[in-house]
Amino acid sequence: MSVVGVDFGTLNTVIAVARNRGVDVITNEVSNRATPSLVGFGPKSRYLGEPAKTQEISNLKNTVSSLKRLAGRTINDPDVQIEQQFVSALLVDVGGQVGAEISYLGKKEKFSATQLTAMFLSKIKQTTQNELKLPVSDIVISVPAWFT
Repeated sequence: MSVVGVDFGTLNTVIAVARNRGVDVITNEVSNRATPSLVGFGPKSRYLGEPAKTQEISNLKNTVSSLKRLAGRTINDPDVQIEQQFVSALLVDVGGQVGAEISYLGKKEKFSATQLTAMFLSKIKQTTQNELKLPVSDIVISVPAWFT
């Protein structure tokens, strides 16, 4: 059995596994140790991690960053107003939470920060399962504080 730890950062996320011989950092599909913490949407698909980073420049308005800074906040939160300057997608109210309005599959959609974070963490889980070749059911998530 392996213990999986995820360092969920504002810009990048790192996955580590504690095994018999120590702690190993898992590489993603392009052999990087850090996976960009981004979710992007296109006309035909959703992009998570590295693919989202690749298409970010050409699809800026449909790529959401700063997932951890948005999670659990409302649109009226002063920190969200500051963060809007750095997030290229339009931030909107989604059921009392902050979310993003993007174009996905040819129509306007609104996703809450919680939904966007869940999408990204599903990618992290998939990356871990591919490396371990075992199903992953439990992980430890570290969300470092926002220091200024």
